[in-house]
Amino acid sequence: MKRALPLVLLLVIALPIAFARWMRGADAPEPAALAPRAAIDASAHPAAALDADALGADARTPDAAPPARAATVATGGEVRSVIGGQNGSVRGRVVVGLGASPTGLRIGCVDERGQQAPQHLLADGAFAFDELRPGRVWLEADGLDDVVWRAPRKELLLHAGERIELVWDLSDRQPALVELTLKFDGLPTGGVANPLFDGLMQGESIPFAADGKALWRTAHEGELSFQARNFDGGESLAGVARLGTSGPLGRTRRGARQQFEIAIDTALVRVVRADAGAAMTRVGAQPVRASVSMPAQGAAADGTALAGGLVMLSLSLEPTREPLGQFRAGPGRYSLSSMSREGFWECELEVAQAGAAVDAQLALTPVPER
Repeated sequence: MKRALPLVLLLVIALPIAFARWMRGADAPEPAALAPRAAIDASAHPAAALDADALGADARTPDAAPPARAATVATGGEVRSVIGGQNGSVRGRVVVGLGASPTGLRIGCVDERGQQAPQHLLADGAFAFDELRPGRVWLEADGLDDVVWRAPRKELLLHAGERIELVWDLSDRQPALVELTLKFDGLPTGGVANPLFDGLMQGESIPFAADGKALWRTAHEGELSFQARNFDGGESLAGVARLGTSGPLGRTRRGARQQFEIAIDTALVRVVRADAGAAMTRVGAQPVRASVSMPAQGAAADGTALAGGLVMLSLSLEPTREPLGQFRAGPGRYSLSSMSREGFWECELEVAQAGAAVDAQLALTPVPER
């Protein structure tokens, strides 16, 4: 009994202590989750580097993913693609309008390294310049026959690893292609015409075939009219000399195909002497030559006369004949002048309408006596 007493006392003491510890454990929070193991830096710990070959194929680094598809962006009629690399590329096609072929046109390309060899275009107008240095790039066009080029040039900004694709439309750099027909008094007539743009003479004279046809190219734009005549070099091509100014025909447009008819109806102009007492004499055996000029018709916006060119006619006058000579002229104002031994023969006349007959009366201004 005495031996059992100490055991009982130990149980009495141990049980409250164990109960108290059990109660404290029930109120304690859950233990924190373990943090993942930090990656081992093989360079810092050489022993941690593993030999993939020793571990087998499954442990090797997977193959690199294929390159992403080239991004494409369209801006201002240009398509830009990412092709990679340090240099760039410019490719495209040239169109020239009017149904014309760009065959023979030369396209050059200049980058920061200088001029690349020009490429001669075929009918499809395609060109390609590769291995271009990034930066500003210029395309230049030159050499298409029978087209008046105004040094067309296109500037591009090329980035590294970029391809630019474009259609280069040069139609607005082309002149208008104009089919002309010249008619005097309703009949197709060969001759010469001078173009007037907004009343100002610009460009070269246009020759017409005997059927009155001409194909003309012009880079000028404006309200178009013509001073025309059926002769060149001062002589009538056939029959009576005819001249006149057309009315406004319409506006020319660069890069367009157009058709215009220059139709001039005339009146018969008879050259007579105003002073019947003064005899016009021949110069040797030749008839007297008279110069007929026609200024540009109309007025500028401020009311001043237009500074157009003159259509000149060298007219043969026969002193023994009445009338001295004649020609046909469309409505407008004309000047006649001639010089002879007696002095200067001059007159101003106006043809008000076609179809009538008008007398141009030459008046003599005698040579002053010495």
